[in-house]
Amino acid sequence: MIQHRTDLALEATQLLRQNTPDGLSGVTQTERTNQGCPVVQVDITSPEGAEAIGKPQGRYLTLELNDLLRREPESFQKAVHALAAELSALLPGGGEGNAAALVVGLGNRLVTPDAVGPRAVDQTMVTRHLIAQAPEQFGPFRPVSALAAGVLGTTGVESGELVKAVSDQIKPDILRRSTSWDFSASRARRS
Repeated sequence: MIQHRTDLALEATQLLRQNTPDGLSGVTQTERTNQGCPVVQVDITSPEGAEAIGKPQGRYLTLELNDLLRREPESFQKAVHALAAELSALLPGGGEGNAAALVVGLGNRLVTPDAVGPRAVDQTMVTRHLIAQAPEQFGPFRPVSALAAGVLGTTGVESGELVKAVSDQIKPDILRRSTSWDFSASRARRS
């Protein structure tokens, strides 16, 4: 049997379902749209599901941005609003408050559909250090740190190991090990 390596919980679920006609215990998949963008949610709810998928228990979301790739009118604004809504729903209090956040951009900068995560980190306003150094100017901001972890193929280290090490050190309020995001421009492009 050929083993496929994928970082996406959605792809891991699809691959396993092809070989498991009776269904997966402890893994559910739901689909919806947000601002016209398909969103697929994979919930891994049991240790058996986590072992089968090869990912920790938690919620994994894939936001597909195919309209953006096709440069459809209004696609950028729709994608931004969809992403903001999905992220806000995951945050304590719906995103209101001053809880410290760690933004992690997963993906390979050298592979176009994979580069969304690291490029998102490049555009993130990091404020944790600014609040500590100039609280009178930056005190009202949420403390935000960012990490572009790279991928196993280019770093030799699992992204999850890097994220855990940084999380353990800075202890963000917003980064739950049970919650992860999968971003892909197209399911068919990643294997």
